[in-house]
Amino acid sequence: MKIAWLPVIVLLAAASWAHAQDYPSSSIKIIVPFSPGAGTDTLTRLVAQEIQRRTGFSLYVENQTGAGGLIGMTTVARAAPNGYTLGTAAPSTHTIAAAVRKKMPYDPIRDFTFISTLVKYTSVLVVHPSVPLKSMSEFVRYAKNNPDRLSFASAGVGTSTHLMGEMLKQAAQIKIVHVPYKGGGQSIPDLLGGHIPVAIISAAGVQNYVREGRLRALAVFERERYGGLPTVPAITEAVPRINPRISWFGFVGPAGLPPAISRRLNTEALQALQAKDLRQKLESAGFQILGSTPEQFAEMVKDEISAWTKVVAAANIRVDN
Repeated sequence: MKIAWLPVIVLLAAASWAHAQDYPSSSIKIIVPFSPGAGTDTLTRLVAQEIQRRTGFSLYVENQTGAGGLIGMTTVARAAPNGYTLGTAAPSTHTIAAAVRKKMPYDPIRDFTFISTLVKYTSVLVVHPSVPLKSMSEFVRYAKNNPDRLSFASAGVGTSTHLMGEMLKQAAQIKIVHVPYKGGGQSIPDLLGGHIPVAIISAAGVQNYVREGRLRALAVFERERYGGLPTVPAITEAVPRINPRISWFGFVGPAGLPPAISRRLNTEALQALQAKDLRQKLESAGFQILGSTPEQFAEMVKDEISAWTKVVAAANIRVDN
């Protein structure tokens, strides 16, 4: 039976390679499952422009918003696996989504070809200057002695900043009250005004306020210090038991993308990320360059799903579909 199938397999492989040699013969669509002007949109357009500049490929970005990114990513999962429909994935479309949602319109592993991670961004725990806590150790000690006296803002229920707060609560064995906002930026006016004492938020969005002394940063959710706020400790320095997860973005395609096309896209994405002008633009926007092999990307997503699922189960979090 295996021998009978061999000529068919050889012919299919040859056809796949021939297709890859001609790729791309038309425009490549990259779906951003979030709003125009959002960080993911900016990232995708900058990387696409650099790939196009280097290669002459025709790429364009299409925003398909809704359901926390699931609508756009469903389009990617259901697209023909020919390399002409890609998407920019994020924790909210894959790892965190799988942890907090009972039902998904796609399988975050089996329904995609992982091409390359692109960047990550750092989240930070900040307090209003009126809060008399100068370090993460003081914060943890106060929270232990005063359960539920502190409240923290996040970008919303089931978002990465919410789950980072839950991870902190579990690792440090403290009780602090979660206050969800509709996006991290929505909490900044209340934070600056002292109406909410604490926030876990993208460092890029508040680092200028920290430098100006309008907010105090106690820790970044990383294993190492963040270059944008080099004097701020990593969360592991004060809470050794915590296992911080990164907030990443990366290119994916539908499952079944021919390996030759996947490798070509991976190569072009990685080379684009090395361009000096692009790196400067991304870093000024608060992103940190990643880049990976497809295999590393897929393995990271599996690991992140496992880690977030444990946090979500312990906190009994569920987002209704």
